[in-house]
Amino acid sequence: MRCSGVPGEELTAALWATMPGPAERPTGWPAAGGESRETPSRTDVVTALLGVLVGALVAATAQLWVRRSQTRERWLGELLQRCAEIYALESASRGHAFDASQDPARPVAPWDVERRRQAEAAVFLLTTDAALVESVEALGRAGRAMHQGIGTDGFGERAATHAAALEGFSRAAREALRHRRVL
Repeated sequence: MRCSGVPGEELTAALWATMPGPAERPTGWPAAGGESRETPSRTDVVTALLGVLVGALVAATAQLWVRRSQTRERWLGELLQRCAEIYALESASRGHAFDASQDPARPVAPWDVERRRQAEAAVFLLTTDAALVESVEALGRAGRAMHQGIGTDGFGERAATHAAALEGFSRAAREALRHRRVL
């Protein structure tokens, strides 16, 4: 066994030395020219082909399942962010409305209606949960009614309705996220 100092050459030479010679090979081994001594039957060929096809189908199905799972996780994260954004904006809106009802001469801080609408639209697009969609709509109606009632005698009742709608939205969002109700 001759070695020139190339890494792995000794291992390769040792492996080749352990290979059986042509006289010692079993019947199904390829001959020196790369041809088999026995021709495989049609059943063997069909079985091998079916095995390859089934293996490819299993691999493709697994890839699709993993991709779908990752997409759902991303959508759940987005739904959580948008629900949290709606909750924070509605809580701030309630505080602004309460401040305006206490001191009508005091200017009301601006409220980001566009961000609220975008978050609401994202929730509508991401979820299949009817209770969550209904709670977002109810919260929007309660918020508009509360702001229209600033400076009137019915403001306290409207603010309480908004608080109840906010709590209902919070429950529906937690339930939708717990049960992973996204597209």
